[in-house]
Amino acid sequence: MSKLKFKVGDRVKVTDDAEALMERCGIIERSGHIGVITKAQHSGKLGYQVMFDCDQEEGITLWISEDLMDHVQFCATYSGISYPMDPKLGDFSLVDIAHSLSLICRFNGHSTHMWSVAQHSLLVIDVLRISSTTRLIDFYGNHLLKWALLHDAPEAYVGDMVRPLKDAMPEYQEAEKRIERAMAEQFQLSLPMPDEVKMADDRALAIEAQYLGFDISGWGLPKPPFGVASIAHHLQDIPPKAAELAWLTTASDLGLPFR
Repeated sequence: MSKLKFKVGDRVKVTDDAEALMERCGIIERSGHIGVITKAQHSGKLGYQVMFDCDQEEGITLWISEDLMDHVQFCATYSGISYPMDPKLGDFSLVDIAHSLSLICRFNGHSTHMWSVAQHSLLVIDVLRISSTTRLIDFYGNHLLKWALLHDAPEAYVGDMVRPLKDAMPEYQEAEKRIERAMAEQFQLSLPMPDEVKMADDRALAIEAQYLGFDISGWGLPKPPFGVASIAHHLQDIPPKAAELAWLTTASDLGLPFR
């Protein structure tokens, strides 16, 4: 395999992941979908290489040194990398989202026991199904339920943050909104997020907070239009792996596209 010195304007054939990574550097034009990007060492330096097919029999490896990547803001995910400051259509993996949300504890970890964002998202779906009229669900189809499952999905890429701190950090809110917009486009959800989902989110918060031992008087949360006992069977303590599987199963049942 040959080693080529990188130069601006190189045209290469690469996979979707490599294409997205290098496109964000502004260093190549889009072209083809052949090859794979990996992190590697070359001449003692850490960086990235892209192997792609060409007219030469052996193919070519394009080397990108790490210093060329310094200005690309990305973070590691369960299955690869993401770009929270510059999200694009196709960046998001339901597997990544489910895995991350199942390991993020609600209430900044101050509950009596583990209660993940994945469990919260599933509870929001249950609250929506119980509190919404059949006519409303029939009218919107699965759209409301998809939004309910994904309403906190950006937290898989920017983390969960308690509301008082989030309200004081507009930069965080904007990053979260950018991801939400890109997710809505990828998963074919209409913006803005439906008010019914926001209401179900607050009702689920009130239910789980009481279940987890918090005194919610003064929190200003809406009272659920049903007794907590009617949804008690949905409040189950399950390990993260089970929550991850339940989230993914629900996503599949709702017809969300996996990639």
